[in-house]
Order: sequence, then structure tokens, then C-alpha cells
Amino acid sequence: LVITKNPSLESTEGLAKLESVGGALSITHNDSLLNIAGLEGIEAVKSLSITHNEKLQSIEGLNQLKAVEGNINIWKNASLETVSGLGQLNSLGGDLMIYENNSLKDVENLDDLKVVGLDLVITKNAKLEEITLDAVEEVAGEFKITDNTALTYLSMAGLKEIGGQANLSSDELDTLS
Repeated sequence: LVITKNPSLESTEGLAKLESVGGALSITHNDSLLNIAGLEGIEAVKSLSITHNEKLQSIEGLNQLKAVEGNINIWKNASLETVSGLGQLNSLGGDLMIYENNSLKDVENLDDLKVVGLDLVITKNAKLEEITLDAVEEVAGEFKITDNTALTYLSMAGLKEIGGQANLSSDELDTLS
């Protein structure tokens, strides 16, 4: 399901009865989209891309999503403040990429996600202050948390294994737990 280049679209509520997407879910370049309510019935997708949605503030419409076979890309959403809508996610086969979301303040509530199947990259989120990924036990590929200039708190208390290179860099980081 590709929802793209709809400059006047403000909501996805018309998809409220949708229960399954057999392929990718891509929500991109929707300049007026405020939220993704109406996607609550989706539990699994092959991949998830939420990019270039200037007014999108929340992804809470994905609060029933449990499995993503491939990658999750959340980038360049200028008004996105939180990714807490992914609280039920427990299976990720690919990358988790969160970058250049200039209003993002926290990455948390991923309480069921134990394994990132490839890379975990959280970078260049100018207002990101807090990352809490305590349930994550394994990152199979690269682990990169860099260039989040406001980041003061990082908690990954359950992390046991990183399969690739690890890079952690933040000017303001004062708590690592």
C-alpha cells in the first residue's frame, strides 16, 4: 500500500477497516497529513516507510503493528514528535532507521521489540532528547546513534549483542544506562 504525493490529504481514517497489507506500507510526501489514524487494524507488513510528511505529528495509528519482515524507515518528517505508535512491534527482520525528524523528542515505547534483524540507526534528529530501547537484546548489524545534538539520555538496558560496528556519539549525552 503506497500513499504518496497527496498534498491535501490530512488523514488516513478512511482505511479504518483495513486489516492486512501483503506488501510494503509506504506513506511518503503527503504535505498536509497530520496523523495516520485509520491504520490501527494492520498487524504485519513486509516493510514500513514513513518519510517526507511535513505536518505528520504522530504515528499512533500503527499501534497494532506487530511484525515487519524487512525495514522500518522513519525519516524527514519535520513535525513528528514521537514514534510511540510502534509499541506492539515485536518482530523486525531488517533495519530500524530513524533520521532527520527535526521535531522528534523521544524514541521509546518499543517495549516488545527484542531483536533488530539488521542495522539500528538513529541519527540527525535535532531535538531528540531521550532514547529508551530497554527491550532490545540484539542488533544483528550496525548500531549507530550519532548526531542527535540534543540527546541527553540513552537507555538500552537489555542489549546483549551487536553483530556489526557500534558508533555512539552525542555532545550532550549525560546518561547511558
